[in-house]
Amino acid sequence: MEFTNDRVLVLGGSSGIGFAAAKAFKAAGALVTIAARSMDRLEMAGAEIGAETRLVVADVGDPASLTSALAEGFDHVVVSAGVAAVPGPLVEIGADGIAESLTGKALGQAQATLLAAQAVEPGGSVTVVTGVAGRKPLSGMGAVGMANAAIEAMVPVLAAEVGPTRVNAVSPGLTNTGAYAAIPQVERNNLFANAASRLPVGRVGDPADLAKAILAIAANSFITGTVLEVDGGAGLSTNRPSVRRPEKPAFSAKGSAVVH
Repeated sequence: MEFTNDRVLVLGGSSGIGFAAAKAFKAAGALVTIAARSMDRLEMAGAEIGAETRLVVADVGDPASLTSALAEGFDHVVVSAGVAAVPGPLVEIGADGIAESLTGKALGQAQATLLAAQAVEPGGSVTVVTGVAGRKPLSGMGAVGMANAAIEAMVPVLAAEVGPTRVNAVSPGLTNTGAYAAIPQVERNNLFANAASRLPVGRVGDPADLAKAILAIAANSFITGTVLEVDGGAGLSTNRPSVRRPEKPAFSAKGSAVVH
């Protein structure tokens, strides 16, 4: 995939999936701008992404900073930033926790996506990062799932309204990012190992997996209004079945297969 001289803005580009996407766009020849709330983190990320990476302080919760970040115009925008939703059982976090999640994560990402859709060049793309909790019931992640589902419901509607600008989402499953750094290493390793044992691909995600998906969507001008699941097959089964060689079918005297 080539993005030579394409102008790309990654909101949330200083860490995690956004950082991996920014690196991938840069490697593909794009002129990359990363935005986040902390200039210190932006400077560290920019030094690793490469020379001429532009740094912009912006917050998805602050429309003025987003408008300023988008003012120069871009060919592609990735929305990988957002305020973390409130984890915990719904009956414990209650309506207040749900409201905080919807306001912080869903509304913040929606606001950034709406502004980006109006700022990119016609025919350009906006890709927002959501999450598997919006489609798969996960205990303790109800409010997170509600926020993700709200964003995913917005994507096809917005895509229809702003075409030829394209609007899509990538929905990652469990991905090994810095978001899990606060969990003790042994516990974190067990979490990932347990999840990997239940996935058909046999491993949890890596930010580079999501970056490849983001670039693929941005590169394909015939994809819009789509939510691409990048979750290692999380929706296929909760347990990995053993693989058995099928038995040869029995045949009747006339040679037709006997179905049991």
